[in-house]
Amino acid sequence: MKVHDPSFRKKASLALCVGMILHVASFAQCAGNMATRSYDTLLMGIGYGTFQVRFPKWNPDSGLLAAAVIKARVSVQYGFTLTNVNVGSTIYTLWVGREDQFSSPSMSGDYDNITEQKIGVFTLDPGSSIIKTPFTFLDNYVNTDSITGTAPFLGTDSANFVYSPVTYTTLHTNNNSSYSYASAARDTVHFSLTYLYCKGGGGGSVLATNLTRFEAILQDPVTVHLDWSAENEVGGRQYAVQRSQDGQHFTTVGLLPAGGVSSGAGTCGPGSSGTADYTYDDKLPAGPVGKWYYRLQLTDDNGSVYSVIKEVTIAEKGGLSIYPNPAVDFVDLVFDEGSGTGWQVEILTADGRRIQSGNYTQPNNLHIAFLHILPAGVYFIRAMEWQGQRSYIKRIIKR
Repeated sequence: MKVHDPSFRKKASLALCVGMILHVASFAQCAGNMATRSYDTLLMGIGYGTFQVRFPKWNPDSGLLAAAVIKARVSVQYGFTLTNVNVGSTIYTLWVGREDQFSSPSMSGDYDNITEQKIGVFTLDPGSSIIKTPFTFLDNYVNTDSITGTAPFLGTDSANFVYSPVTYTTLHTNNNSSYSYASAARDTVHFSLTYLYCKGGGGGSVLATNLTRFEAILQDPVTVHLDWSAENEVGGRQYAVQRSQDGQHFTTVGLLPAGGVSSGAGTCGPGSSGTADYTYDDKLPAGPVGKWYYRLQLTDDNGSVYSVIKEVTIAEKGGLSIYPNPAVDFVDLVFDEGSGTGWQVEILTADGRRIQSGNYTQPNNLHIAFLHILPAGVYFIRAMEWQGQRSYIKRIIKR
């Protein structure tokens, strides 16, 4: 294979008040006064390449910048010719994959995403071929990264990006049979940068206390684990956890008063200069497949503001789901389509190096413990069924 690729809990926070390294984001938000400004460009190519993209940075005089959202909306046409040059009849299984990567000095790390689709299983006699004229492999597939550490996007010069797409093919054959293969791809990409900002005036309210961290992690197929921290909490603070299916219309699914439930909070309660950590587990309703969006509404005597929006994706049936992601020392793999015969599972670095491999006899649910201490960063899980009928690759984050 070729890879280019709900119960509230407040943690006891006495230890967090001394000697803690904070993961601070530029998180001041506005209430009822949010606006957006977008820049985009059209990129067209042959399925791979490197593009240099430049957009204006955010002028601080235009308003308080809350987040920068980078998006690559991808459509790919793909065609191929496969010929059996073996001496006997051969079964070929074909996948087509796409890796989209973009980076920028304004980003803390690269964005890298891989998606694969099984195209088909083809039985060919010696010398016979199958020809597929260009078909739609991806249709407006969205890659997106939301950045709340906005300082690198402020200024009057340009935010520069390098966008590197790759469309690739994976072929499995029985008995390592020979073949001749040719393919062609055409891609169209709408690459954009959107600024979310608080407009000046108009009564927008900024809380005196900023969140220092907010995460939403898919813990299992129906549970989203939310985790956040706040420092210098003021009296009367309340956190509302809000959920949405479209990213626009939100419903409150839980409420938590600041410092209201921990007996071990030490000096980190409201009015102190310490940091308090909170968690919330949200049980999704039945049939949760698709994208879910979360935000926090922070309310105190100064008014209300909102955190940035976090996105969680529940995999469609017929694929591979991985929990938890981000991970610490293990991942669980759940296969949704039928019973498998066994799996070879590999862990790959972001540049494609294999650092762990193992065979598992369980058909649908695998527990993969990390055999080495992995540095924090982006990795890929590759799972291949022993019979060669299914193959998956998924991106994970190691914390």
